[in-house]
Amino acid sequence: MKNYSQALSFIAAVVVCASGILTVGCDTGSVEAENIQVYFSSQDACDIKVASLIDGAERELNIALYSFNRKIIADAVLNAFKRNVSVRLVVDGDQAESAASKDEYLEAAGISVKRDKHPGYGAMHHKFAVIDGRTVITGSYNWTTNATTNNDENMIVINSRNTAGAYNQEFERLWAHAGF
Repeated sequence: MKNYSQALSFIAAVVVCASGILTVGCDTGSVEAENIQVYFSSQDACDIKVASLIDGAERELNIALYSFNRKIIADAVLNAFKRNVSVRLVVDGDQAESAASKDEYLEAAGISVKRDKHPGYGAMHHKFAVIDGRTVITGSYNWTTNATTNNDENMIVINSRNTAGAYNQEFERLWAHAGF
């Protein structure tokens, strides 16, 4: 019975992959197989995971965040910049006005920062980073103390050049129209 059950599971997985319903770990030829990890705050120490991923950046770091006040992550971003990683940050303009926001801290160190405050459009509510054109950090997780210690939020890490390319394209759109 165990072999029959395993065979059914395998057939179901093949059908799901072939149908395109699920792309995780499926190689359909037109979709890049992706390596995805999922984390939840506060139990998974998302801030430490983000900092660790940023510590591995070698060339480029593009970040678009609604809210950013977590110092451990800001320090990892600053350290990447000091290692000559190209770093750009777009934050929501209203959230940047918070005294705890790390945008001014990073900008004072020489990092390129733009604040997105476009009347009529609402908040720049993205929460993502693209590392070296291959790794995407995204999800509902804000890079804040509250998100890290109190909220129920999720974070997904996707290792895929195709996915990173799509996120970089969105970052470039934001960068082009973000203001001050």
